[in-house]
Amino acid sequence: MGEKTCCFIGHRKIEITDELISRLTCEVEHLILSGVTNFLFGTRSDFNSICLKVVSALKEAHPEIVRIAYTTFHECVSLDVELDQYDDSIQSIWEHKVHLNGYDAEVTPELLRKGGKATYVERNQIMIDLSDYCIFYYDENYRPERRERSRKYFTHNLTSAQSGTELAYRYAVRKKKTIINVFN
Repeated sequence: MGEKTCCFIGHRKIEITDELISRLTCEVEHLILSGVTNFLFGTRSDFNSICLKVVSALKEAHPEIVRIAYTTFHECVSLDVELDQYDDSIQSIWEHKVHLNGYDAEVTPELLRKGGKATYVERNQIMIDLSDYCIFYYDENYRPERRERSRKYFTHNLTSAQSGTELAYRYAVRKKKTIINVFN
């Protein structure tokens, strides 16, 4: 039996409850016992943070599991890197990026080294493609917060019709992945 992989994708802001932690712990433990050894995490969301804590707690009893952060260039630059201490080349910044704590490995696919906000969608798709299982925190009624744009661009509020989690969930369905939605 080969190594199996699971990714975690969920809304940026969620209510973390004891029930959610219990549900996640049961699901992750079941997957570990089913042969999942690789756990892929996005970053910068409440859901990913709680999933990392759950997997890290289970790692004590299951040292064979691996926690892998999937990051984008945009994220590594925003993690308090003192950019002025390096020359202006992207390669220089890339070679000196800050590494995330709590993970066994960190991966930034080449595709995600350049780009903006859309790289989060691409990152989620890469994680889904690599996974046998996808654990989601997906509320179909969730809509991203409205963000006000500067007058330079628009004079009114805009919002995306879909959240990044919704886009990822629909992608996982199309790819026929085994989906576990812990929101329900």
